[in-house]
Amino acid sequence: MKRKTQAQRVISYLKNGWDLTENQARDRFGVQNMRALASVLRFKGFPVYANRRTIGRYGTEVTV
Repeated sequence: MKRKTQAQRVISYLKNGWDLTENQARDRFGVQNMRALASVLRFKGFPVYANRRTIGRYGTEVTV
């Protein structure tokens, strides 16, 4: 069985209704560059939005 890619794991997480910050993406999924991953997901047709609301010191929230 193949392991899911970072993009697949992030999409699954976001589709479950959870929000994701850059730091959470790094800690949970090993994403080093959330901006690049968001661009890849947009290119694949997923509506990714960066909510510019800063959550404490944890970064920008990303939703799908």
